Amino acid sequence: MDYVLDGQYTRLLRNAGIDPSRLLRAAGLPGDALVGPRPVLAPAQHNALIEALSRLAGGAKGAIALATGEGVERFSPPVLAAYCADDALQCLERLARYKPLIGPVRFTVEREASAVGVVITAEGNASPVPAFQVLVETAFLLGIIRSATGEPVNALAATMVEPPQGEDLAEMEEYLGCPLRAGAVDRLVLRAADAALPFTTSHRSMWEYLEPELSRRLADLHSGASMAQRVRACLVELLPSGRCAAGDAARRLGVSRRTLQRRLGQEGTTFSKELASLRHDLALGYLSHAEMGVREVAYLLGYLETNSFLRAFRTWTGTGVGQWRAAHGSGAPA
Repeated sequence: MDYVLDGQYTRLLRNAGIDPSRLLRAAGLPGDALVGPRPVLAPAQHNALIEALSRLAGGAKGAIALATGEGVERFSPPVLAAYCADDALQCLERLARYKPLIGPVRFTVEREASAVGVVITAEGNASPVPAFQVLVETAFLLGIIRSATGEPVNALAATMVEPPQGEDLAEMEEYLGCPLRAGAVDRLVLRAADAALPFTTSHRSMWEYLEPELSRRLADLHSGASMAQRVRACLVELLPSGRCAAGDAARRLGVSRRTLQRRLGQEGTTFSKELASLRHDLALGYLSHAEMGVREVAYLLGYLETNSFLRAFRTWTGTGVGQWRAAHGSGAPA
C-alpha cells in the first residue's frame, strides 16, 4: 500500500527550515520523490523519509515546527476536511477515517464521558510508530484544534511509548500543557468539553465538495490495485476525449508523469504498453458488437483519425477489421 503526500509538503518543510533536496538525499530517495500535486511513496520510502526527517529537524522543537507551520491546515484534502469540521470531535473522527491516505499511521478515537482520546499506531500495528513521528502527530492534533477553535486548548493527558528526554521533554510538555508520561501506547487525551468546542473554520459546503473524492481515494487505496490497473481504469474514462497521453493520466491519478512512469517500470510495464494493450482489448470487445461502426470504435479508443486506428488494429491482429469481423461473425457497418 502506497502513501500520498498531498499538497504543500515541500513548502511545509521549508517553513520548518528543512531543505527538501537535502532531506531526500539523507533518506536515499530520488530527487523527484516529492514532485507533483500528490507525491506517492512506498512504505519503505516513507519510513526512510521520517528517519531522515528526525535527524534533520532536531527534537521536539523541530517536530512542533513541522506540525504547526503556516498552511498546515491546507497540507492535504484529508486535513482540510478535518479543519472544516463542526467541532474538535468531528475533526478527530475525520482525521481517523482519512489518515490512511497520507501515511502509514492510524488514529483511533476513544470516547468517554469526561474525555476523548486519540491513540496513534502504525498501520496493522506491525511495528511502533517512530518516536519523532509520534511527536509530530501529537503536536499536529493539538495544534489543529487550537487553530480551528481559536482557544488555547491544553491536553488532559499524554503518553508515549518512547517519550523524549531532557530539554525535548520539557519542550513537549510546555506545548501540550500537561505532563508527558511513558506508556504502553502513544495517546493524546482531551477534555470532553474541549472536544465539543465549535470550530470557527467550519465549512459544510467545502466538506460536501471534498467528501466524495476522499471516499473514492480511500476505496482505491483499499482495493490494492496496481499502478497498471489504475492506469487502465483511468484510460477507459480518458480515451473518448482523445486526451490519453501519459501526462493526462498522471494528472487524473494525482501523480507526476515521472512518478507514473517509474511506478509502471517497477511493475515491469510502460504507459505505452498499457495504452496499446487496453486499446487492443477494448477494440476486440467493441468490434464484436455488430451495431458499432469502425468510426465509432476509433472515437471510443481515442483516435482522431479512423485510419490511425485501422493501422493499429492490423499491427495488433495481423489482419484488417473487416476480415476479423467476418472471421468472428460480427459483420457491421463501416
